[in-house]
Amino acid sequence: MITVKQLLDAEIGAKTGGFALTIKTVKKRWQVKDKWIHQVVLNDTTGDILTDVVKDSNAPFFRNNDLYIVVCEIQASENGKKLVVHEWKQETFSEPPEPNWNVNEADRVVRSKIKCWLVASGIQAGQVDIGESGDINKNKTIKIVDFIME
Repeated sequence: MITVKQLLDAEIGAKTGGFALTIKTVKKRWQVKDKWIHQVVLNDTTGDILTDVVKDSNAPFFRNNDLYIVVCEIQASENGKKLVVHEWKQETFSEPPEPNWNVNEADRVVRSKIKCWLVASGIQAGQVDIGESGDINKNKTIKIVDFIME
């Protein structure tokens, strides 16, 4: 496995591949002819490296995703060295299936969230006093939730 430190120690013009790094920062992107160049900062436990990734589309990269580098080259940059990735792969993730909510379960979740927001905002505003026992007026809170849910 190649590390960022090894990439930074390599000679300018060196070509390599067959390793993965994590996208730390997504910086900018621009188009050159029919290709897009996405500038990101890749990292591992040994450091960070500025990277230009050649891509066929303008679809953005996302932080904390792994980029599997197939073919890359070390090039000079304004601040030392950078990595230029010509071929790469990234795991694709499909959206999870829609949850199988029934109406009663969804209603219960919404009511629970409303209660939480009401109590938290009431405490923050000084309108809800928890008291020494830690109890609040549950009946009053339930009536307010019922009113909001109507």
